[in-house]
Amino acid sequence: MVSKKPSLLTSPVAWTRRQMRLKLGDVIRLLGYKPVERIDFSNMSGGDFAHVIDVGVADGTPDLYNRFPNAFLDLFEPHPKYQDELEATVMRSRPGRLHRMGLGSVEGTAKLYLKGRTGSSLGVDKGQGSIEVPVRRLDTVLEADSIRRPCLLKIDTEGYELEVLKGAVGIMQHIDCVATELHFTTPQLYRPHDLITFLDGLGFEMSEMLDYHATHGRVWCADFVFRRFTDR
Repeated sequence: MVSKKPSLLTSPVAWTRRQMRLKLGDVIRLLGYKPVERIDFSNMSGGDFAHVIDVGVADGTPDLYNRFPNAFLDLFEPHPKYQDELEATVMRSRPGRLHRMGLGSVEGTAKLYLKGRTGSSLGVDKGQGSIEVPVRRLDTVLEADSIRRPCLLKIDTEGYELEVLKGAVGIMQHIDCVATELHFTTPQLYRPHDLITFLDGLGFEMSEMLDYHATHGRVWCADFVFRRFTDR
């Protein structure tokens, strides 16, 4: 049985709600705005992963964990606000480890700049204060023989992605796939081709785009998948 669209006469409340949704959708399209809160991994191509390294977790990446339900998880989150919650939720339901630290190319401590619920960054001052957090290199935290294959490295660090990759070079030969944000509006940190060239030098090529973030028709970051070259 095919349901009919609500009309003003048959269902005035439903009709009004539908008209309001349509108008809001038109406004969003005119502004060229695509609100994205999380990377959408549900349609990511390729097979399963035995190991997922999630850098920049905030309160979790459920799409990622649901997409690869059998993967061992290494979660990296520097913000104390989310650490206990992750321990009580994700870590109770999945095998893995929670690392209470940020990742970069140099070990020590650094300012974690705050913004909103999940917008914290080690690289960009968000104008809402900062806290001091420990920072390590990924290739000193994880040993090569602890990485299960195939392994996916996911990075969502609000403009600090290249620094995370620089601190992972010692184990990148054990990584099979990288899913990372690529920022177009942080030239003080890196330009898009810097990150692409860096991964190319490690044997990875861009294979697909998962999602993008844009306002007023301008894309300010997008989520890409990089896979190993098969002919190298």
